[in-house]
Amino acid sequence: MEASKKMRLRWSLVSLVLSLGLIVGAQNLWTASAETGSLGYFQKKTAYTAEFSDVQADDWFHNDVKTVYEYGLMVGNSTTTFNPNGNVSIAETITIAARLHSLFYSGNERFETTTPWYQVYADYAMSNGIISGAYQNYDRAATRAEFAVILSAAFPDYALEKINQIPDNAIPDVKIDTPYGEAVYKLYRAGILVGNDQKGTFAPDTNIQRSHVATIVSRMVEPDTRVTKSSDKQPENGSSSGNSSSSGTGTPAKVEPAIYGPSFVLGSGDAKKGDKNVPVTVFIKNNPGIASVGLTVSYDEALTLKNIVYNDQIGGTYMLPPAMNNPAKLVWISPFADVTEDCVLATLYFDVDENAAPGHHQIAAVYDEDDVFDSEMDNVSFAVVNGAINVTK
Repeated sequence: MEASKKMRLRWSLVSLVLSLGLIVGAQNLWTASAETGSLGYFQKKTAYTAEFSDVQADDWFHNDVKTVYEYGLMVGNSTTTFNPNGNVSIAETITIAARLHSLFYSGNERFETTTPWYQVYADYAMSNGIISGAYQNYDRAATRAEFAVILSAAFPDYALEKINQIPDNAIPDVKIDTPYGEAVYKLYRAGILVGNDQKGTFAPDTNIQRSHVATIVSRMVEPDTRVTKSSDKQPENGSSSGNSSSSGTGTPAKVEPAIYGPSFVLGSGDAKKGDKNVPVTVFIKNNPGIASVGLTVSYDEALTLKNIVYNDQIGGTYMLPPAMNNPAKLVWISPFADVTEDCVLATLYFDVDENAAPGHHQIAAVYDEDDVFDSEMDNVSFAVVNGAINVTK
């Protein structure tokens, strides 16, 4: 497209959005999402001197517990025990991810005390795209699949560099197109997950134990302990010596970086029959720089769209539909400058029908390529990851 034609199109768009009386947001992206982060922000704070009676020197997870303790990322369930076989809850998973994210981007943790205790971390995780919706029960044990999805969102892709060539669907019990598939494959390819056996089995529906969490978190903050596919390090279930301590050979050989394209990601969450205002986030992931979005969202008949709240912090202008119909169109435009960071575009609020059947009720989106472009008025191609509200019994 010629420059003059782009300029005319730009001004036509500006006139259109102003004539529609769109709401204007004036704030910038929140600092934690806008700044470039660094693993260098992670610094050891406390020396570990055999604090836990249930963590022995010859345990496969010993070095990992030592690492996360020294970084201040995990503590014991008491002053003298770590409880390595204990399960990790959804709330604890979100807390770990929020702290990792905050430290990566700022080197600090600024979380106020709330009731319940995890609310401040859940709010932070929602605002920064770590989670995409509320959970019905934050106290229940997290599955390995849920843990992978939440933890993989704590760091940007450049901090989870691909060091393993693992083809799609190569993990025996994880297909790439499952709701958690992309997250699991990202962590396998980054050498953070290696599975429970030599075949790489992941066991997505089982609960995750604190010893395994320590291994995963320590690999996230110390890249030279990540595991290459040809490494002699063992699976994270401790069937042999599978700790994440450095082997003394230095950083694993690097290969081409992982490529994860621009995506509109619709969130998923749990709800019960009759629940009101269940939030579902529309997130822009791996954003190459975008100045306009037009998304058409449709949803199952058991759901009713009640409200759309756009993210004021990304600036630009946006339009609320005249009615919350099915489908509904989301429109956002910032014609003078594009947004170049991953961010929440909007949060959708749904009511769940009193007679909704248990199971997943899909929320899907499509877009016309002419509605999605950058500040040069060039179209940008995005993948779309659909979401769902899981109605529990």
